[in-house]
Amino acid sequence: PQELKTPELSQFISSRLFKIIKKESETALSMGYQNENLKDEDLFQPVQEAYDLWLKGSSFEKATRELYAELVKTRFSELFEKQKWSRAFETIDQWKESGLWPEKNKLPIYSHSIGVKLTQKIMDLESEAKTPLFQSLIENEDTMSEFLGADFLPLFVSAYHHSNNQAELVAWLKKMKPNRRLAQSSLGVTQEMKDFLVFVQAEALMSVKRFLESEPLLKQITSKRYREMAIPMQVENYCGQKQFSQAVKFGLPQVQKLNTLPSKKRVMASLVSAINEGKLWKQSDLVLQQARKQGIKNKELAPFLYLAGKSQSEQKVCKKTIAYYSEALTLDPDHLAAQEAKFRLGKCYQKEKKKELAKKQWQAVVDSQDAFWAPLAKSEINLMEGP
Repeated sequence: PQELKTPELSQFISSRLFKIIKKESETALSMGYQNENLKDEDLFQPVQEAYDLWLKGSSFEKATRELYAELVKTRFSELFEKQKWSRAFETIDQWKESGLWPEKNKLPIYSHSIGVKLTQKIMDLESEAKTPLFQSLIENEDTMSEFLGADFLPLFVSAYHHSNNQAELVAWLKKMKPNRRLAQSSLGVTQEMKDFLVFVQAEALMSVKRFLESEPLLKQITSKRYREMAIPMQVENYCGQKQFSQAVKFGLPQVQKLNTLPSKKRVMASLVSAINEGKLWKQSDLVLQQARKQGIKNKELAPFLYLAGKSQSEQKVCKKTIAYYSEALTLDPDHLAAQEAKFRLGKCYQKEKKKELAKKQWQAVVDSQDAFWAPLAKSEINLMEGP
């Protein structure tokens, strides 16, 4: 009853009550890790009720808020470790619905460690394993975005990029401050973690073709793991901006600096596109040489040979054109550029006055019924045979 709440009695009851709920909640937590049946309402509700009835406004208010925050953080960590993503996020939502939710300016004190834990988990999980975590994060995005704050907004960008939801991805990108970076001095924050949060933002911007905005972000990345991923994206970024000369100038020296073959191959594939689209024919031999140097061979080497063959054809160097195209057709006769290669080979053989070889190449193109190259090859045969 309200009339019993004298200052002296309130202080006595608050003191006793706080000690009891602290002991019981800590006991429940320690047992709950072993007991899968622990219900969160049994853990949090007694604290909420005690706070609302006796502890709010008392000398134990701050201690009760801190106790509740520690309960949430501990319970969140336990559920998170067991990959019970939805239940973990629900502990934050339950906190928000209680009277113990911190003021906005005090949220970072409580949210930072959870933000770091969440970020590290996303970094560690394989792509497919991220799906249920991202789904749960999206389902709880209103509470979690408020709780985590601006430092961790890239996690929501990453979630929507992972789920291929372009509309929501663009909406979250608008909320981002491009120059904001998580302070490395914060507890638990590594350079790799900072770079991950920058990388996912840059990757999302690339996916919606906002190349100019993603370029400076990619250049910020310095840690070994994410630099390895950022370099191929930088080359693709230059291609996206149609800066093909810059793509080759930057990308070619980087190939030797990369540590993994998939990263090297990704850069090399972009260089093939850059040379083709930019008509940088004199660079093709350098790219082919680098591909051979990196141990790329057999069918995987064919695109570089087709590129080199086309480049030599454009420069009207028939001897090299024949050599490159012949090797390319041997390694991958079904490549998309195969009919073009045969047509250009025919032109070279014609130039070298090897008419039968030229006709043989063109007839093969005609027989392929390629929509573009077959009619051209047929015209060459007709011109050769005359009326």
